[in-house]
Amino acid sequence: MNGGFGVAATSLWGRVARVRRRRWRIAQLLVALPCVPLLAYDANSHRPVATDADKFWHDASLPFLVLAVTLPLWRAPEEGLPDALRLRELHRRICRRAAVVLLLAASVTVSFDHWYTWHGNPAAANAAGTVGLDLLALAPVVWLVLEPLLWTLWPAPVRRGVRVAQTAEALYRPRRRRSKSRSVIVPEPVPGGITDFDADQGASGRPRPHLHEPARARSADRRTAPARGRQRHQEAYLHWDGAALTVCDGRGRVRTVPLADTAHPGGVAELVWLSPRNQLLFLDRDGYRLGRTLGGLKTEPGTVSRVSVAAGLAFNAYQLSTWNETRAEQSALLFPRRPLLSRLRRRAASSA
Repeated sequence: MNGGFGVAATSLWGRVARVRRRRWRIAQLLVALPCVPLLAYDANSHRPVATDADKFWHDASLPFLVLAVTLPLWRAPEEGLPDALRLRELHRRICRRAAVVLLLAASVTVSFDHWYTWHGNPAAANAAGTVGLDLLALAPVVWLVLEPLLWTLWPAPVRRGVRVAQTAEALYRPRRRRSKSRSVIVPEPVPGGITDFDADQGASGRPRPHLHEPARARSADRRTAPARGRQRHQEAYLHWDGAALTVCDGRGRVRTVPLADTAHPGGVAELVWLSPRNQLLFLDRDGYRLGRTLGGLKTEPGTVSRVSVAAGLAFNAYQLSTWNETRAEQSALLFPRRPLLSRLRRRAASSA
């Protein structure tokens, strides 16, 4: 008896747990149920053109549809997230909830447009339609534009803490992606997770470099990577001539790298070598990526570090994942470009 009762209780609690996991899906279906009779209001009529009354009842289903689709936004952030990520997610959801409220108000106002038309009040119908269109245009502005703008008002340490938490979370557990080729099986867990992570380095934290050279005073000695004797025609190279740092991308295009100094604080202050693709990144003093990534350097990181030291730049070499998609994600997270709003603010401050 006890055994049978225990099995039944376990089965019951298992079903309850499944219902709890899907409770928001069930709530969405329940919220969307009133749309069925509202949309089917004139299903039995054979009128060729819908009347204003029909349009009113059809439009009355819009608030229920909007609420059903956006209902998950009213959930609390996921449990178990770090505090920084919960704060970022809560900020994002609050702004999106405000946009949803505007969408709900717009959908209700549109239905009132046909209500007033139905009852012979064209002036009120016109006003309701205008207000509805204004609210509808304002909702995506709050969702897409106002939310990132408001986030920039938070203190810089808070925003950096969120970036570090996002980077650490993604590096510890790289995302599993489906390959376009069915013959390639993506392993689980995805290889290339980085656990040796230092949150105090760079723009959003970094792993420990396997080769590090601090910035020193600029030298008048000339340095080239790879060495001149090993270069072939139009091969990619990095050259310091004692006064300027130049790079060639391997296609015959040579450019001068603007270095950070007192007159140009936004210039390059650090070189980063990424293995196994042998890519060279140019970073500013805050650890943000500048310019184009230089690839195709047929040399070793030690040779590049000597050029970097001669130019007075810091140098770090990192070993990323051998899994292509994981490596691309790691590179974007560890060495991001400065956000657009931050760049615009810096330009405005420098011009002023």
